[in-house]
Amino acid sequence: MITGAVSITGVVISSIVAKIVEYKYNVKKYLYDKREEPYKQFVEMIYKIMEDSPKKDGEKMTEEEMTKMVSEFSIGLTLW
Repeated sequence: MITGAVSITGVVISSIVAKIVEYKYNVKKYLYDKREEPYKQFVEMIYKIMEDSPKKDGEKMTEEEMTKMVSEFSIGLTLW
């Protein structure tokens, strides 16, 4: 009888711990997925600026385009 009670208690405790661990994992994954897009935008923005710098034909990215890129990145970063 005691062995059965200990066994059932162990199963219940392990189930609770497993659910807590799974919940924490799901929260981390959700936040990671939400952060991925803004950081992708940030890297793309940096590369666009780097590609724009060495142009010899004098054609540069306008200030309006740069402001738009920074604004989109800021919005994405703020939302998560």
